[in-house]
Amino acid sequence: MSNFAFTDAVSNNSTTVINAGDTVQWTWSSGTHSTTSGTCSGPGTCTPSGTWDSTILGTPNTFSFTFDNAGSFPYYCRVHTTGMLGNVTVNPFPVVTNTND
Repeated sequence: MSNFAFTDAVSNNSTTVINAGDTVQWTWSSGTHSTTSGTCSGPGTCTPSGTWDSTILGTPNTFSFTFDNAGSFPYYCRVHTTGMLGNVTVNPFPVVTNTND
């Protein structure tokens, strides 16, 4: 098995860009996977960050996580490691200014 990827439903890209406070939902369309925050530099060298972990789930399944803080959040599948990597980029809350001062 090869060519696994995380893609968002809108852009078909492995990087999803959202705003702080948004929720990302991963949907399993086939197979057994996880979505685990952290990095992988090679097979057997994955380091979870502890921010989230769906556990390993079969199909059909979903997992959701709300991103409250801005930043870059890499993630991987614990089953497929470097074959399934993704990233969530979270923009900060927009600054609202009062123009009636």
